[in-house]
Amino acid sequence: MKHDINDIEMPDLQPPPWVVLIGINGYLSYPLDGCVEDALAMEEYFAKDLAMPNERIQRLLGLKNNDDTSTEASSIPSHRNILSVLHSLINNNEIKHGDPIIIFAARHGFCYPMSDDNDNDNDNDPDHEGGHDCESPPKYVKAFCPIDHDTLDSNDDPVPDISDWELNTILSVLSCAKGHRITVLLDCCYAGSITRTYSGE
Repeated sequence: MKHDINDIEMPDLQPPPWVVLIGINGYLSYPLDGCVEDALAMEEYFAKDLAMPNERIQRLLGLKNNDDTSTEASSIPSHRNILSVLHSLINNNEIKHGDPIIIFAARHGFCYPMSDDNDNDNDNDPDHEGGHDCESPPKYVKAFCPIDHDTLDSNDDPVPDISDWELNTILSVLSCAKGHRITVLLDCCYAGSITRTYSGE
């Protein structure tokens, strides 16, 4: 039996969730298609279908050839802005303990060989398999690529990606501060270890 999607009863989310939407198409190298559009589709669902207040939705969108002068610098999904938005969830006094939080990100992921001084055991890493397709040794770290991946900062140093360890730590602190009603939706490569510990929890 076929059903019209308009006949589906939308959930009544109380309190409404706090939402972060990140979509990145416009990388300097290897740009993507559809990530910004997916983030905007998520925003439309939350704002229109679920009638969520706009002030509960934060979005960081990276278009290709980002020459849109209407885009505020604080809304570009740079390394600095992504970390700032995630930390703002922890520090926002309006977000009460137990409020639902949703984080959606569509963008590139990457993996790097670990240096010897950071040679932590990742045998139980949820993304680690013997025949991994990443051309790296068995010990490696995975990362979230901001839009300024492959660029230099004001000191001519490479802008770092955001490692799975760093994101996992932020989510752990967020969980302690605001409770466990946190949903993370990641459309990217090498995302398994961002929301799970290396013991598989």
